[in-house]
Amino acid sequence: MKPIIDLIVPSDLEERKKRYHTTNILTAIIPSIWIGLHTIFFIANDIPILSELGIVVSVLMLSALYWASQRKYQLASSMTAFVHVIFIGAAMVILGWKSGMQFHFIPMGLNAQVNVKGSIKYKFVVGFLMFLLFLGATIYTSYYPPTFQLSVNLLNLMLFFNVALSLSSIPALNANVKTYEETEEKLLMSNALNEQLLYNILPEEVARELRETGRVEPARFEEVTIIFSDFKGFTNIVASIPTKKLIAELNEIFSQFDDIMESEGVEKIQTVGDAYLAACGLPTALEDHALRCVRAGKKMIDFLNERNKISAIKWTARIGIHSGPISAGVIGKKKFAYDIFGDTINTASRIESNGEAGRINISAYTYDLIKEEFSTEYRGKIHAKGKGELDMYFVK
Repeated sequence: MKPIIDLIVPSDLEERKKRYHTTNILTAIIPSIWIGLHTIFFIANDIPILSELGIVVSVLMLSALYWASQRKYQLASSMTAFVHVIFIGAAMVILGWKSGMQFHFIPMGLNAQVNVKGSIKYKFVVGFLMFLLFLGATIYTSYYPPTFQLSVNLLNLMLFFNVALSLSSIPALNANVKTYEETEEKLLMSNALNEQLLYNILPEEVARELRETGRVEPARFEEVTIIFSDFKGFTNIVASIPTKKLIAELNEIFSQFDDIMESEGVEKIQTVGDAYLAACGLPTALEDHALRCVRAGKKMIDFLNERNKISAIKWTARIGIHSGPISAGVIGKKKFAYDIFGDTINTASRIESNGEAGRINISAYTYDLIKEEFSTEYRGKIHAKGKGELDMYFVK
């Protein structure tokens, strides 16, 4: 029993492909049974040509089932449709209109809406072709008598059997179409959610490249500004409040920081503890990358100042900004992270750690990029660990 279930509903396929596979398998199995029953009827009543054709067609239908099981869906569905048309057409010519064989073109047209891949226009063409075959069979049999005469009782039996089978298959096909569409809608919603989550993790251009190619090429950016911040007295705050409260506080603050970065076109890179790292000028180059980061820094300080007026816990941030070249890329194959590398980041960290709470400390390089737009205060040369003496400025 399990091999049959695995054939019809294989467990190794994703939901969307599983649905399409199952539909193709059933589309091959059900007509095979139908053709087999007709073949037995033709052999029992010694109907020439149709008896031999039924055996050949049955074998071809088994091969269509095989190709469907091998996931060669286009080949399987094409073979099924071709065999159907030949079998029904031959039966129509030999037995005439009263056999009811022509009614099977109707469910075939409906089935094409599910099993045929392609645009809606293409599916309509296939369905319309089935209608034309039904119409052509009707016209042909009205002008040309059947070449083999069955008894009235046998013809009535065939007509009843074929009409009943065709009509009963329509609700099943409609239900199949509806289920297929519902599955497609759910999958589209799921894909949209996954895509949105990917865009929340990675910059939009990087996420698009990863989605389309499965990888992201590392890149070097010559003109980027890094903004780095952390909180004064964070260790003491951590020791004085419950973990749940701490996470809630950081989530509220960093969420607002995220909104600020988005408003200024700055890419958030990561948070580590109380440290917040963002960059501007990647993956798309921007001439005003330094100005955007300074504006974002001022908004961060303004937000914290306003929040501290009503919040029991007072947060003050040191913000450091430095500009220069960096390299960037997606690291790992699970839990993707867009990371940046280079001495520019280390310098930005030193600029931040040598700043003051509630102020924006910038390097000389960043100062040259923003001095026309913002007032600054020169602090002189300040020793930075691992960097030596660096010129630093406060943004007023």
